[in-house]
Amino acid sequence: MPSLLLDLSHAGFAAVLDDAGQRVLAQEARPAGSRHDGVADWCERLLGSAGATFADLTWIAAGVGPGSFTGIRIGLAFAQGLAFPRSLPVHGFTSFEALFLSHARDSHGADAAGVAAIVPATAGRYYVSEHLADPGALRTAAEAAARMTPNTLLLAHAATPALLDLAAQAGGLRIRHPLPVAVAL
Repeated sequence: MPSLLLDLSHAGFAAVLDDAGQRVLAQEARPAGSRHDGVADWCERLLGSAGATFADLTWIAAGVGPGSFTGIRIGLAFAQGLAFPRSLPVHGFTSFEALFLSHARDSHGADAAGVAAIVPATAGRYYVSEHLADPGALRTAAEAAARMTPNTLLLAHAATPALLDLAAQAGGLRIRHPLPVAVAL
C-alpha cells in the first residue's frame, strides 16, 4: 500500500512511497511558478504512475514550511481533505528535514558537516538551517553568507538566481537540490 508525500511550500514536489516510506514508487517536482489549483489531478496522475489510487493510501506526509504561506496552506488542506474521510494519519515535515534527510539518503549517510539547508524568503532574505536539529532562522543574504565557508554545501529546492547570487557573495558555495523524498515520521 502506498503513501503520499506532498510539499507545496515552494514550487511543489510530490512522491509516492511504499508503506514503510523507504522506497520511492513515483516522484515529480513542479517547475517554479506552478499554480497549485491542479494539485488533485497532479497527485492522482502521480499515484496512477505508481499503479495506485487515492483509495490505496495508508498515510500522507505534508510539508509545513518554511516557504510559501499559501502553498503550505493548500498542501495541508489537500492532505487533510484526503486523509480525514479515509481515517488516514497525516504527518508534517519541514523543508529543512526533507532537504537534510534526502541529502543523507543520497550521500549514503556521509558526514553532514559543512552542509546548510536554505529556503529563499522575500526581500533578499533566506530561511537557513545549519543541521537537522536546527529549526532555522530568517537571515539577510549578508548574514547567511557570513555564516558559511567557501566549502559549505547548500541544500535547496532549486538553484534560483537569488541562491546563485548568495553563493557567489559567500565565495562560491556549492548548491545541491536533492529531491526531497526522505522524511522522518
